[in-house]
Amino acid sequence: MSTNIVMIDASTYQHLIARLSETLAQKVIREGHNQISGPTNFQTDIFISIRQAQNTYNFLHWVHSDELRATVGWRDTYTVACEPLIRNLIDNLYTITLLLQDPYGRGQQFRASGLRKGFLYVAAEEARYKGKPEWDKWIADGRTKLDILVRATGFTETEVMDKKKFPDWPTLGKYLATLPLDAHKKFLATFTFGPWKQYSSVAHGGPEGLHEVGMFLYRDGHLHEQRQLIDDAHDRTMSLHMMRAAILLLAICTEVQVVYKFKDDGARINERIIESWQALQPAMEAKEIYDEHYEQLMKDNGIMK
Repeated sequence: MSTNIVMIDASTYQHLIARLSETLAQKVIREGHNQISGPTNFQTDIFISIRQAQNTYNFLHWVHSDELRATVGWRDTYTVACEPLIRNLIDNLYTITLLLQDPYGRGQQFRASGLRKGFLYVAAEEARYKGKPEWDKWIADGRTKLDILVRATGFTETEVMDKKKFPDWPTLGKYLATLPLDAHKKFLATFTFGPWKQYSSVAHGGPEGLHEVGMFLYRDGHLHEQRQLIDDAHDRTMSLHMMRAAILLLAICTEVQVVYKFKDDGARINERIIESWQALQPAMEAKEIYDEHYEQLMKDNGIMK
């Protein structure tokens, strides 16, 4: 039986993209303030978002590694349980690109919205458990930590609680549903259709998500002669997930370099971005995103000629 599946050797991109993301994370935290201005914690928020994406990517590759497969207790189903993490990478891409659109305004909104939710959580816990000794210290400690964070960011509690001044940070779904539908939203919407949509479905445990992972999680419910087919499908499916994770981390790296425009200084950032996209080109999803978005974006911003 012939197939159109394209196999890409992960060794051609795995470490290349991981190291590139670490280079950019370090550039942001060390030199970012020289490239773009933002609130006190802006560079830290971008740095941590890159690091979260990078560690998610590294974890996915570790869980699927041949070395781990050889250890006692490893199971195929554990890799299936990691699928929703690719949805986390989509959210990392969304958060970073939205912050970079308006570093000062979005940067303040991001921090204030998060702090407000923290105060609301503490208030809800206090309303439910107030007067119970085992909870009083927990609630007091939570408020103390929030007070320290508020002072560190230069806000007051009154300011962060003002939703008119600092609206809630939108989820990806809410952001995409808000008009007008600009170029940024059209680009991000790519990751809510086709094969990308399944990650949200799996993460939320919906019926369509369970359909995606069902045969792997219920392998023992199939006939013995069908189980090898499921095992083969698992390997192919996991390879696709790893490749998509690479696309997302590389997209984050590209977006960061587009805005910060770090000089190479021996780091070869632009060259490594180009090399990484070339390594992923045989994959349909990578070629589509590159052709429709990143090729021109990289040309317009001096990453490639």
